[in-house]
Amino acid sequence: MCIRDRSVYDWLSDSVIITREGTAETILDIFKVADEILISLMEKFSGRHIEFGKIVFENTGERVGYSVTIDEEQAGENIEEIPHALSGRLNVVVYQERVLGEYVLFDRKISVPAHSTATVEFAIPLSNTTRN
Repeated sequence: MCIRDRSVYDWLSDSVIITREGTAETILDIFKVADEILISLMEKFSGRHIEFGKIVFENTGERVGYSVTIDEEQAGENIEEIPHALSGRLNVVVYQERVLGEYVLFDRKISVPAHSTATVEFAIPLSNTTRN
């Protein structure tokens, strides 16, 4: 058995203001417990309940490279899914870097339901001008 805890220290008050702990029965449970502790701390700081859903990316066009940003943060290249996306409204952009500049394939706010899946469908047109 392993007990993991995380604390938040406030430099101004010179004290620990939040402590969360969890117990892991197996080595694999350590990651789950660490995630639960961090989510609990995020909820405390944000003042809102934190839940996750999944985003699936479906390219119905040409099979070439693309990039994804979520809320203006780079999420990856050629990704097929994000298994643990923050639930709620997120701005998703799917694009390609082409010879003449950035070509946007998808740019919308989507709703990611908690414990469920949101699908982003886009089509890359047939072209020989991609760099990805």
